[in-house]
Order: sequence, then C-alpha cells, then structure tokens
Amino acid sequence: MPQHVKASFDPTLVLVLCAILVLTVLHFLGLPLLVTYDGHLYLDQALMLGEPRFWTDWHFLRTPILQLVTRLIFELVGVSSKSLIFINTIFGLIGIFCCYKIARFWASRRVATFSALVVALNPLLITYQHTYLTEAGSFAFVSLVTFLLLNAVESGFRVRQLIWLGTAITIGYYFRPTLFMLSPPALVCVFLFAPKRNWLRVRAQALAVIFILPFVATVPWRMLGSSQHWEDTQIIFGLVNQAVFPPDSPMLGSASEQYRASLERSLVNGSLTSTGIMDGEVYQFLGPLEPQARGHSEKWFMQVVSSYPWRYLSGVTRGALLFAGIPGQDSDNNVFLQRVMTSEKSIILPGPANTQTWVEEHLLETVGSGLFRDFLTSLVSPYVWLYRLGLLCLVIFVALSLFRIQPLLFALGAPTLWFLAYHALTLFSLDRMAVPVIPLVCTVPVVACAVLARILMSIHGKRGSKTRGRNVLEIATRVD
Repeated sequence: MPQHVKASFDPTLVLVLCAILVLTVLHFLGLPLLVTYDGHLYLDQALMLGEPRFWTDWHFLRTPILQLVTRLIFELVGVSSKSLIFINTIFGLIGIFCCYKIARFWASRRVATFSALVVALNPLLITYQHTYLTEAGSFAFVSLVTFLLLNAVESGFRVRQLIWLGTAITIGYYFRPTLFMLSPPALVCVFLFAPKRNWLRVRAQALAVIFILPFVATVPWRMLGSSQHWEDTQIIFGLVNQAVFPPDSPMLGSASEQYRASLERSLVNGSLTSTGIMDGEVYQFLGPLEPQARGHSEKWFMQVVSSYPWRYLSGVTRGALLFAGIPGQDSDNNVFLQRVMTSEKSIILPGPANTQTWVEEHLLETVGSGLFRDFLTSLVSPYVWLYRLGLLCLVIFVALSLFRIQPLLFALGAPTLWFLAYHALTLFSLDRMAVPVIPLVCTVPVVACAVLARILMSIHGKRGSKTRGRNVLEIATRVD
C-alpha cells in the first residue's frame, strides 16, 4: 500500500457528504412508513419479547435481531412510524459507509465518496428504509461482510480478520437467516487465494471461523424452528411459483385442474415471465401440497427436482433473469416504491387481526409531499440500468479474478453473485430478495470507471514510466 499523505481539506468531499446528510433528512421527514403483512408479524414479535407467549407464538423461521432493535427503540423514544423509519435509516447509512470503504480499495476518496452518494440516492434503498422489513438491514450486512472479506484478502487472511468476518456472518444469520449464505463464497475465496506458506493452517482457520463456528452458533435457533415447519411453506411456494410441477403431476392430486388454470392465467404471449406463476395464484396450492412436504421438506424438494429436472432448470433460469433485472408480472419492489413515493400518510397493508388495530392506532401518521418525490421517482429507470451494468461488471471481475489471480476482484463479486444464485436455485423468486445487494451493485460501475480511467492514463504514460509494462489490474489498488 502506498504511504498516506497528510489529509487536506477537500470542498468536494464536504459537499458530497453534506448532500448525503440532507438527502437522508429529507426522506426521513418527507416519506411515509410502509407496513406489509410480514411487517405486522415483525412488530408482533417485537412486542412479545419478554412475555410468556414468546415460546408459543414466535415464528422461529424469523430470527430476532430486528425485533430486539425495534423493542429497544420503542422503549427509548416511544412507538411511532418515525421510530421504525429511524431503524432502517441507520441500517441504510451503515451500508452506505461500507460501500464507501469498499470503493476505497480501488478508488480515491473523492470517487469513493461519490459512490456513496450513488448508494444514498438509490430510490429502491430509500423505499426499503421506509418499509418495515429486513431488506435495509440485510443490505448493511451484505456490504459489511463484503468489506470484511476484502480486508481479509488484503491482510493475507490473518486470523483476526477472519474472526471478524465469521462474527459478521453469524450475527447476520440472526438478523436474516439467508445471510448465512455469504459464508460459502468467503470460504471459497480463502481456499482459492490464501498464500502458499502455511496453506493448511490458513485454510483450517478459515473453515473453522467462517463456516463451522457460525454454523454451530446458529444450531440452537434452527432447533427451535424445526418443529414449526415454516420452511415447508417456503419450499412449496417456490416449486409452485416457478411451475416445477407439470399440470398432470400426481403430486397435485385433486388440485391438478386448478393448477392448470392458474398456470394458463399467468402466461404472457404463451410463456411464463421471470416471476413465474402470479403470487396471488400460488397460495391456494400450499394447503394441498403441505402434507406431502411436512417434516422432510428438503428431501421432498430434491424428489420433486429429480422428477422434473428440466422444469426445475427453467424455473432457476427465470429466477436468474429476475435477479438480473428482467422484470416479471409481479414486483414487490415496484409496488412498494410506488406506494412510498406517492402516499402522504403511513401505508398499513392488511395483516393478522390481532395486530391490525394496534398498528393503525400507533403508526398511522401524515407526511408532506413535494418535488423531492418526483425527483426520486425519475431516478428509478436509470438505477435499473445501473444495476444491470453493475452485475455485468461483477461477472467480468470474478472471471478475471480466476484468470489473472486477483483475489480482491473475487471478494468483491462472489458474495453478491452467490447470494443471488442461492435464491434462484431455491426458487425463492421474489424481486425483493435481491434488494440486499442492489445498492452495492449500483456502485460497481462508478468504481470500474475510475479504475478504467487510471488504466488508460497509465497506458498513455500519464502516471509515469514506472507503471508501463505492469499488469493493468495491479493498477486497481487503493490510492489517496
């Protein structure tokens, strides 16, 4: 790493940081809260903490950190819509800071700060900062784990950095279980790029602190949830949603004709879109299929996949297209964004009867309107294309990392790409499943342009003769 020179006042940096602060205050005060059905469940769980009904009413598919934070905020500042928006706003700011730190592995402070502004302006991130779900917090954890993995790579995979990484993955699981899926790409990164000296010790340490210990730490919660069979419902939903069952499958039983009709209603120009069968059509099949999967849903999933492998691969492909930014008929992201950007009061969607009245009494508040919303709405389309370009960059980066042995590029791209691939492979094809990585991906083109500019400058000799003849990817290192 180059020697750092004494920092000097940079008005551009100050201006961008002030813009991020003003933007945060504007959307915090000017946009409403959105509570979905799942949001009702999270709120109910936050309120049941410390009560006897915790052991009977808690859905152990949902891990407890968001609910603990919510209860703490309620105790400190009271119950209001702004309390919930504050929680996800802080998570968003943590993710923005991590994206800045990630960009600093390749870009100058000025470019990295600009990339942070790109994240802060993302209308989808702002939408989920106002939606009481785990997406904004998951973005913070994905960005944190990516930064810690980059830091571990730069340190030569020292055990201290690996411990920090494993700790973040473990805590991430207790925020949202699928964040544990960041462990495999981190482990693969160590196995591929750890230094040859002490190669066995380094890999053994990584296996222990990145995978084994986090897995063991999650076992108690998994055991609590094993008797509730909530994973059965998720697995059935994915199989039906992506039409893995043919209409004449004996597994459908008496629901066969109803399934065929739902499938036909979901076709667009004779084929399914990236979201498969429309969500509203899927839920009616959960009941008939649930007895077959109950208690051994993972084994049953593999049985269905082995029975209809080509239909499964078609479903995975549609899910991959959805996460690559190709829209389908259903879109939680578009629905939530439209509601948050247009409503002048809290949006309370229908929830369980035992929470609906409480939520409406405590969280229904009015906010203002103005040109700020129109400005954010105008950014939606550019950010969709920025996301697609960022994904393409990450695929190229991972390929280059394997070809030219560049571990930093692998560490940047592998967690995000595997996180999306995991949801495609498990047929969990809801576009909001990609939200935890979307803001980070949107910064990649900005950093890539900065790196490309320095490479072109070096080729033309503007960085001095010492850079000529070097591996151009080596120029993509941290600079001040």
